[in-house]
Amino acid sequence: MKNSKNSIVLTIMTVVFSLAIFGCNKNNDDDEPNVTETLEVSPITLNFDNSAGSKSFNVTSNVDWTVSKSSGADWLSFTPATGKGDASVSVTVTANDAAEAVARSATITVAKQGGGMEKTVTVTQAGAGPFIFVEPEEDEISAAGGDVTVGVTASGAWTPQIPEDAGWITLKSSTATEAVFAVAANTSAERKAIIVFNLSGSTEKAEFELTQEADETAEYIVVAPPKAATADADGEDITVQVNATGAWTPTIDPDAAEWVSLKSSTPTQAVFTVAENPDKTVRSTVIVFKLTDNPEEMDIFTLTQSGQIGDWVDITPDYLVNHSMPFDHGGITADMGLADDWIVNSQIEGVKNVQESQGFSINIGTWTTSALYFTNGKMYQHFTLPAGEYKFEVEAYQSSTFFGIRGTPEPYIVVALYDDDDDDDTFGGIPNIENIDDAIASEAFVWRFTTVTFSLSEPTEVSVGVLVSIPVAQSQIYIDNFRLYVLE
Repeated sequence: MKNSKNSIVLTIMTVVFSLAIFGCNKNNDDDEPNVTETLEVSPITLNFDNSAGSKSFNVTSNVDWTVSKSSGADWLSFTPATGKGDASVSVTVTANDAAEAVARSATITVAKQGGGMEKTVTVTQAGAGPFIFVEPEEDEISAAGGDVTVGVTASGAWTPQIPEDAGWITLKSSTATEAVFAVAANTSAERKAIIVFNLSGSTEKAEFELTQEADETAEYIVVAPPKAATADADGEDITVQVNATGAWTPTIDPDAAEWVSLKSSTPTQAVFTVAENPDKTVRSTVIVFKLTDNPEEMDIFTLTQSGQIGDWVDITPDYLVNHSMPFDHGGITADMGLADDWIVNSQIEGVKNVQESQGFSINIGTWTTSALYFTNGKMYQHFTLPAGEYKFEVEAYQSSTFFGIRGTPEPYIVVALYDDDDDDDTFGGIPNIENIDDAIASEAFVWRFTTVTFSLSEPTEVSVGVLVSIPVAQSQIYIDNFRLYVLE
């Protein structure tokens, strides 16, 4: 009996001890903080030129992870393939510099082992043509300002273009591989700017978006860019986004009250109703936004309304000569000649521009002779137009033997201020491809009809024509007609 009692006591003590241990463990588990799993990669883009090379990205994490790449990306490799916690992943690419190589891209994925979380890095490598990349593609800086560095990978010289309305950013320094921008302190709302990096001698470009945080201690009201809008002549509602630290009031100019009215507003936007414009004349007004409690803090929004559209009247015979096929020429040699009345620079003169076998259409190009490759070939006529709205149109021809312009830069139709300087950079006033924005109007060719519209506020002597580059073999452009219209 004594042994039985001892056995019972021992059993009870064992159970009590086990419960105590379990209780302690449970309490310890409850006391442990919950750890949030994280997985981040930086940068999220890697850009390479067309040569072989290596770059790396960082993984910031507290979990086990694996690395993989998109299918078909046998031109890149990475190491390590797995990891835990923070680490650096090295990415290596093979050369992509063959004569006809094109740009290529792939995606690298870093994923938590077991799933549930992943991040991606985009890898891009240039081909044989002109290229320019920036890293990072976007960044953010505090209201205090400071320096921002942008890395650049490019096939040649480049120029950063800061928006005219971003006076708070200046170029501090630059090398062949980076640009450093100085950012002034911000005493107002959050602001953004897109800096464009233009590759010299090409239309290739890259964009970098910079955001600066708001000054949390300031009072301000800011109308969201572009701070302007154009309403249709038939009338419509226009929404204006507003960023303000307090209540605000929009004020419409009394002279515009008959055609602009406030329809509704919230703390972040105002909606204006624009009535129909019965006239052909464009009209505009400025709406002023002010903080209610601090009217000295203000911003403006410019509202423009189009006039009723008139009719496009063909005035081609009044200004252009030898404007349609069959184009007159000064003689044909080996199927090619030069069009009468069209002024051409040496690049186009070397390949001619009228082809007999294609019905005496304009043909600018070459088949196989690399010695005839060129950039910035220019062909134009010039004349003086009175003030008005105009449209210049080019009709391009396609046939079974038409290859089009291969590679870059693209061909453009151009309207420019006439310049009698025969310098190739400004031949007839037509700019080179890298300065195409200096033209009055321009548009890359779209088959079959390509059109540009432009306005002249006074009588102006203009050059109208084409800007063509022939970068590779079997590259040419056929044109049937040139047309000029005026809006009446």
